[in-house]
Amino acid sequence: MFYKDHLLEPCELQLQLDEIIRDTTPPAYGEEHLAALTAGERPLWAEARETFFRSGVNRYSLEAIEKAAFVLILDDEDFDIGTSMTGKLDDYAHAILHGKGYNRWFDKSFNFIVSKNAVADAPITGHLAEYVLSEDIMYYGTSSLTVMSKLFSGS
Repeated sequence: MFYKDHLLEPCELQLQLDEIIRDTTPPAYGEEHLAALTAGERPLWAEARETFFRSGVNRYSLEAIEKAAFVLILDDEDFDIGTSMTGKLDDYAHAILHGKGYNRWFDKSFNFIVSKNAVADAPITGHLAEYVLSEDIMYYGTSSLTVMSKLFSGS
């Protein structure tokens, strides 16, 4: 996460997330259900983009979302799958996949969803990254690690 070309430290990111969670300001008109546009038919979303996101703050806001690697969703509900899985997994899957129908950004490959009780899918994403890296090593050998380390070190 960057702010003014400065990579945020974990503690800075934590402060920003805490502020977002504490914020009780109601959403501006149209903000709360904006992501619902990405859930509909593609031609309708394309028309809305052309009509409402062509210029001004809407254009810059959409560009920021589209350039982001992922969307972080802080749900205001608990995802309780409980100890008895009967019927709970369907509710959990629905909550993760669809939310309320307007609070998921369906155009993004990654939506990191964290519930009110702090249940998140982060370990799954970690396992996916580990799998991709291990497949690279198996396919390309350990030379791919050298390339990866150069990418991440900025060399």
